[in-house]
Amino acid sequence: MLHYFAILLLPVALCAQPLSIEPNELDLGAVKIGTETRAEVRLENREEDELKIVIDISGDGFSAAPDTLRLAGNASGDIEVRFGGAAAGPHSGALTLRVKSFFKDESFTVPLQAVVARAALALSSAWASLPSWVSTLTRPRSTS
Repeated sequence: MLHYFAILLLPVALCAQPLSIEPNELDLGAVKIGTETRAEVRLENREEDELKIVIDISGDGFSAAPDTLRLAGNASGDIEVRFGGAAAGPHSGALTLRVKSFFKDESFTVPLQAVVARAALALSSAWASLPSWVSTLTRPRSTS
């Protein structure tokens, strides 16, 4: 009986992602209108060679810095993602990381989300927060 075996040799670079991204999706939570929130996305170069990462961001109210990051072999760095929404409701965007090295040109996407909420106005009675003896001192006296 004759068996045929095929051996497929793939370079390690095709099997492993060159970049570790934490978190792989970013929820900035609830934000009040007119305020800004920030969070970081951590990148780690898993290779020996330097990587150049071109950073692009989409979605209303989202921004990121820096716009380009160079990571030496086995080094890490952070991208600051900011969000400030002017319109109430859910917002979504994407942080796109284009990784360039000598042999590669790959893109990775980190989904972004945030919710803009109007500030809630809470009113409470001023009398309810005062000690009981204060109200007896300031209560109007009857004139009868």
